[in-house]
Amino acid sequence: MPIAQFVLVGREALEIMFITLMITTFIKLNWSMYVSAFAGLLTGLVLGWQLANLLEPYEWLMYGFLSALMVYLYFTSHTESQKIIGRIQKMGTGTELAALVAIFIIFARESSEIFTFMFMATNNTIAGWMSASIAIALVAGAFPLIKNKVSAKLLFKVTRYAFLIFGLWFGYEALMHWHTFEHGHVL
Repeated sequence: MPIAQFVLVGREALEIMFITLMITTFIKLNWSMYVSAFAGLLTGLVLGWQLANLLEPYEWLMYGFLSALMVYLYFTSHTESQKIIGRIQKMGTGTELAALVAIFIIFARESSEIFTFMFMATNNTIAGWMSASIAIALVAGAFPLIKNKVSAKLLFKVTRYAFLIFGLWFGYEALMHWHTFEHGHVL
């Protein structure tokens, strides 16, 4: 099983699940929110497919940006949890339209990251898609358990250290892809 697809897609699926958990804590879901999430997923699919085609030659640069972003999130995420919870609480007291837009954007953004990664030539294999599907199934299956048993504080703490691990991993991937880009072969 290709580990990169499993871990990277699993991480994005966890992020979608985590944000969904926070939203559903303060806002009751209804059919229009499910439609908004599905429309976001479809938008992410199209965006991801287009971005993968556009960015394929610059995979090393994307990994570099992802590494920098993950390290940045590691150092700033310890103060972000309360800000995020505050924003979601405000959204819950506002209109349903704000919740629909937020859900659409969340699902479109996160799924576009998944699909961009998956449509790149190195990942767009049967084994890659199977590995990513298993990761998504595990996260979806864990949703009810995590929703009822794990505190938001613990999720933020785990996520923060995951950012550091992914930042280091993506930095390594950036170096490997850059070397391949520059020299035409893998180290």
